[in-house]
Amino acid sequence: MSVAGLVRRARRLLGSRVGDFGAQAGAVGMRPGEGMANRVTGKRRLRSLRSMLGRSVLAALGVLAAVLVVAVAVCEWLGWPFLRGPIEDVIEKQVGRDVSFGDDFRLSLIGGLWLASDLFTIGPPSDRPAGSPSDFVRANDVELRLPYSTLIGPLRGSTQPLRVTSLSVAQLSANLWRAESGEANWIFGSGEERGKPVVFPQFDRLVVREGRIRVDDAPSSVHAVIDLSTEEGAQEGAQEGEKGGLKASARGTYAGQPLRAQLRSSGLLPLAQSTAEKPLPITLRVQARGASLEFEGEAADILHLESLRGKFALSGPTLAVVGETIGLTLPDTPAFDLKGNVRRSGQVWEADVASFSVGDSELSGEFTYDPQKEIPLLSGALRGPRLVLADLAPTVGASPARGRNDDGKGKRKNNRRAEADGTAVPKADASAHSGNVLPERGFDIPSLKAMNASVEVDLKRLDLPGDALRSIAPLRAQLTLDDGVLKLERLSATTADGQLRGTLSLDANRQPPLWSADLGWSGVDLAKWITPRNADTKEARPQPYVTGTLSGNAKFAGSGRSTASILGSLDGQVFTWVRDGTLSHLLVEALGLDIAQGVGLLAVGDDPLPLHCAVAQLQAKDGVVETQLVLLDTPDSTVLVDGSVSLAKERLDLTVRARPKDFSPFTVRAPVHITGSFAQPKIVPDAKTLGAKAAAAALLAAINPLAALIPLMDPADPATRRCADVLASGGKGGEKPRARAPARGAAPVRKPASERRQAPERGPMQ
Repeated sequence: MSVAGLVRRARRLLGSRVGDFGAQAGAVGMRPGEGMANRVTGKRRLRSLRSMLGRSVLAALGVLAAVLVVAVAVCEWLGWPFLRGPIEDVIEKQVGRDVSFGDDFRLSLIGGLWLASDLFTIGPPSDRPAGSPSDFVRANDVELRLPYSTLIGPLRGSTQPLRVTSLSVAQLSANLWRAESGEANWIFGSGEERGKPVVFPQFDRLVVREGRIRVDDAPSSVHAVIDLSTEEGAQEGAQEGEKGGLKASARGTYAGQPLRAQLRSSGLLPLAQSTAEKPLPITLRVQARGASLEFEGEAADILHLESLRGKFALSGPTLAVVGETIGLTLPDTPAFDLKGNVRRSGQVWEADVASFSVGDSELSGEFTYDPQKEIPLLSGALRGPRLVLADLAPTVGASPARGRNDDGKGKRKNNRRAEADGTAVPKADASAHSGNVLPERGFDIPSLKAMNASVEVDLKRLDLPGDALRSIAPLRAQLTLDDGVLKLERLSATTADGQLRGTLSLDANRQPPLWSADLGWSGVDLAKWITPRNADTKEARPQPYVTGTLSGNAKFAGSGRSTASILGSLDGQVFTWVRDGTLSHLLVEALGLDIAQGVGLLAVGDDPLPLHCAVAQLQAKDGVVETQLVLLDTPDSTVLVDGSVSLAKERLDLTVRARPKDFSPFTVRAPVHITGSFAQPKIVPDAKTLGAKAAAAALLAAINPLAALIPLMDPADPATRRCADVLASGGKGGEKPRARAPARGAAPVRKPASERRQAPERGPMQ
């Protein structure tokens, strides 16, 4: 009978006794004083009975408590073996996997939850895909300690990560597997719960004396074996002062290339939790796909990389490989070497790049990467004393240019080391096999949607390809990547006292992607910008072949996934002109095949001719660039260029005509044709014109040997006017000119398509 039942029975018994006593007193007719004494006696008896019952209840409670204590003590001594099954069921319900403990199972509930087992296993998913490993996690000699706050928190609705006071594992083996389709054996749960991000627990102490983790990840092409051991404090048998910590090494392959990694740390406690007060030193070395990473610094948590900061050195054959590895959109480049400092605060990464060498370029900058946004954002500033444009050639699909990092055989030093250890990344441009010049290798368009970017560009110098053109110094712009649209905005550059402004963009959302450019330039001093010099002059030192102030504008658009396809579909126009310029006299005579004056200039020295006007207007449609107007006018001759250039087929079809304004003996005044492909251009005089003059000379030679020189004495063309007069006439006062030159700064006039298909009309200079 329970204690409450005993109390109720005593109360009923006591009430009946008191009632009987009152009835007896009334029956015998007691006097008032006697009744009072009897009532006092009854109360005493009642108190005595209640005291007796209280002692009985206390005794029963004491016995019950003693039984409970003995039972708990026995269970603690036995290790609560009957709770093994319920605990397995609870864990199985949480992870949706088969979970089992070994036969040697012990549990303690005093001072928190303490659990030990000789074996602990977590099985693969119940719907294990074909080809996945049959084992997931297996641990031997496991010891786990949890505070009661961890167990009570979820009951109160807390979403904080599980806090583990201590976890010790003698031997750990795990198999992590993911198929190309994305199915992975580390994704827990079922139904709507499956696939949610795994929240790692926070550890106060973590010890894995021996561990081996096999990774087979098809999407990232990582196949490796990781061996690790961790210990906090001095290890048994270690020398005095030697500290334990995390030791991990990995060997395998990444994208078919060897993968090597080593991680070391002194002290473990801060590396196994995210709230460490004092981060501890770590060192990391990784080699993969020809790239090498070295890091030396400190961190507070190895699982979350909390409070990570330190120095790093990164090098490799191309930045694109590094971008693919860490999930950033980085351009394809020549071999690079990067050094700086990196830190992580929460989920945000910050890097101060002190030295960034790419090919022959020397750069630096500060960058921030925030993956918390809906689309990860890279922001910062790119600076540096020098950027060589040829180093960006792989970005547009071309082969990297040779530079100071070459070994003399066309191979970069970093690439040669990568080839030696089998980690080089093979790259091939389809244009190299097709015989074309324009790069045909496709851009990595999907990567443009992997993140957004906003980077300020401030370069002291931009070196253009080759040595013929002077560098741009400085160059400033804003590089943005927003939802798949890459733009170089607010472009402002200076070269040879001139300015270049405009915008470049690539829209990856269009199918095919759309590239566009809107550029304008003004005040470019050609004598400073074009660096080759003419040594055959009358002056004491070499002189420029051409001088003057160059201005113009261009607006183009093209679609495609490679440089060749974009240029092969190009639409747009270019208009450019030169003011107050001069042109080499020898160059003008060469264009006109004037043998006599050419030989004379070589004998006495070249002298520059004033450019009355130099103008070019080009129109592009479906990758074919036509010359609407290309004209050079000097006191000696007028030179016109007519024809087209097919960017789609990489074919040339141009004709250069020169008309003298003076009497020129020994001239072969024939048009010059520029034909062939970009890879093999051909420059030949017009065969018909040369043949006619040779036949006339042969006929006259039969009459008078001196008459053979007459056809070669081409008098000045009376119809030739100055170039400026032709442009200003607009077709008035003579034959219709080829085109009207727009006023300076005005938009060029585009010819109708019907006119462009017809044979070009000849102006008075032709």
